Amino acid sequence: MLTGATAINGTTKTINNTTNNCIIEEKICYGYQAYPNPDLIVRFELNNPEILYTIATPISMDKISGATWIDDKWWCSEYAPESNSNIWIIDHITGEMILVGSSGSSEGLNGLAYDDISDTLYACGSKNLFTIDMQSGTATLVGPFGITNGVMSGLACDGFGMMYGNDLHTDSLYSINLENGSATLIGSFGVDLNHGQDMEFDKETGICYLAAFTVDNGDEGALYTCNLNTAKLTKIGNFGTVTTQITGFAIPYTLDDDDDIIRPRVFINTPTENETVKDTITINGTAYDLDGNIKYVYLKIGNEGDWIKAQGTEQWQKIWDTTIYEDGSYIISALAIDNQGYQSPVVYRKTIVQNHDSEPDKESDLYCEGGFNWINLKPGAIVNGSFIIKNIGDPGSLLNWTISEYPDWGTWYFMPPNGDNVKPED
Repeated sequence: MLTGATAINGTTKTINNTTNNCIIEEKICYGYQAYPNPDLIVRFELNNPEILYTIATPISMDKISGATWIDDKWWCSEYAPESNSNIWIIDHITGEMILVGSSGSSEGLNGLAYDDISDTLYACGSKNLFTIDMQSGTATLVGPFGITNGVMSGLACDGFGMMYGNDLHTDSLYSINLENGSATLIGSFGVDLNHGQDMEFDKETGICYLAAFTVDNGDEGALYTCNLNTAKLTKIGNFGTVTTQITGFAIPYTLDDDDDIIRPRVFINTPTENETVKDTITINGTAYDLDGNIKYVYLKIGNEGDWIKAQGTEQWQKIWDTTIYEDGSYIISALAIDNQGYQSPVVYRKTIVQNHDSEPDKESDLYCEGGFNWINLKPGAIVNGSFIIKNIGDPGSLLNWTISEYPDWGTWYFMPPNGDNVKPED
């Protein structure tokens, strides 16, 4: 288990592992809480989006819709219902908002993305791609996406100048031509997107993330990784502890200036994605480093667990006793550190722990004991009778009953007329 000091510098949470004399960094990223009220400027760990830390209260007139990271600055676009979105820079430490300028865009801007190769800031409206002048904030039209009834709600650019967008109407991922704005369908996300979304790359790892708000199983805000070949999403976790919508999503990064730096890589082999597990299992995988040796592999189970050292390096494993965990979904995180101290990108694997079979529903069963046998009744006569209602169903079951029908002659009174939560043992 990792032990040592923890420090936050604004873009990473550093865990100094004094036991093994190495450092693990957990990436901190940033977003705009658009729902629930009040709107907030927040930060969270990339592998634990449930815990949101408030930085400040925004001063913009409307919500921040899109964002990206440029040279240690958090650039944002403000939502505008029709046109002329404002461009802002937010101090990620204090939350101070600095207005760059009004874009003059022909439609409201939904997303921002920065291309490191061309040193160009791009923005998307629902229908068109724009460039943004980083001195004035002015938007210049590049061209239309060409998606029928499309609503492009987010942009993300990788470290090699490849641009992607997520469309709200088609619930799909697109690649985007930076010369003319045309969008090419990659695939459907497989979720029903609703309201504002945002995409962003962790350019240090090449992983694309989607801060999604969906209407599947009721409104839900969650962070996903996105497969750029298929658009398949892998859920990391929900935002916050209540239904929360995050827009203005930005991930800090520093691209290596030294082309000789080669980071290690790690992979999880078992369990497989969404595999149901129980009892004690072995998590295993591989790791490699092209210019050195793997020194450590670490695992984390769930969002709030500790980083735990695995056995082995290039071929590694860890015994996992699932019986000490409640049944439910868990994210397994893994990273490798080489002998030069470089850390691999964190990889994730979702598993489902199920050590207890679902308890069958307990069935109640009504039984009526007794009845009425009245003869030779005269007009105006008043008679009494009684009967007993029992629950003869499964132990622990509950029976609710009521008198629903009785003869249409005479006047009837029942005491009581109904009963609730009758148990077999009553």
